[in-house]
Amino acid sequence: MLALNLDTVKFKVYNLYSVKIVLLLTAFPLLFVLNQCAFIEPPTKREVCMDEIQLKKEEIVASCRLLVEKGYLMATGGNVSVRIPERNAFAVTPSNYDYLKMTPDDVCVLDFDLNRLQGDMKPSVEAGMHCAIYKARPDVNAIIHTHQVYTSSLALINAPIPHLFDEQVRFLGRSVEIIPYMPSGTGLLKDTVAKHVKNHNNAFMMQNHGALVFGTDMDRALDNVEVLEKCALAYLLALCTEKKVSKIPLPIREIAFSKLRKDQKTVEQRVAEALAKTTGTSN
Repeated sequence: MLALNLDTVKFKVYNLYSVKIVLLLTAFPLLFVLNQCAFIEPPTKREVCMDEIQLKKEEIVASCRLLVEKGYLMATGGNVSVRIPERNAFAVTPSNYDYLKMTPDDVCVLDFDLNRLQGDMKPSVEAGMHCAIYKARPDVNAIIHTHQVYTSSLALINAPIPHLFDEQVRFLGRSVEIIPYMPSGTGLLKDTVAKHVKNHNNAFMMQNHGALVFGTDMDRALDNVEVLEKCALAYLLALCTEKKVSKIPLPIREIAFSKLRKDQKTVEQRVAEALAKTTGTSN
């Protein structure tokens, strides 16, 4: 009864070796991959920065195409930029160039002394204005300047937009003010804009010129362009009735604006941290 069947023992031993062989064959490719990965060097900080720059340039091209499709950018008017905190720089559209022909290689990258880091084309004549805004507003990571029609109409009649809607104050600020006219591409315009944008609003009308919209990122800036035009059209039509235009209550305005400021302070901190890393790397 206790005697072992030799054939049964041989079968079990054979099966045990078969399982071991299968396991080794299965594990070998994984071990090989892991061994090869050990020799792959991680990307350098410079390579990471270059990838980030390329992504920002692609983002500008895609955003400009979207703005053209929606009718906010026309011909070669306007300009778009995005901050690159990792390089203490910004990317901006080239001067007087068809947005639908623009490629990422056409986008210019400048530091905050307006030295060109990338791009063979001439940067937008408003590059200095964009630079001044980024310096004055660390919460701003994207800037869109358009000549959108309804906003431009209000700028022509010197009619700033008051606090009409919750959404408007939540994303654009307490009101949409008018920045006094200065010639395009001049130091006068740059200085005037830098002076007026320190109130933490995210949308402005430029007298006899167009619209200026900010965002904590490009997606938010794109949305803000549409919020602004909606408010501009509604306000323009309301003014045409010659009736009194109602506004949201002041307490509601302040609650909405406090939410905007909370978002902005979070971004300000992130930009400050990125800048500190950049400065430490350069030292």
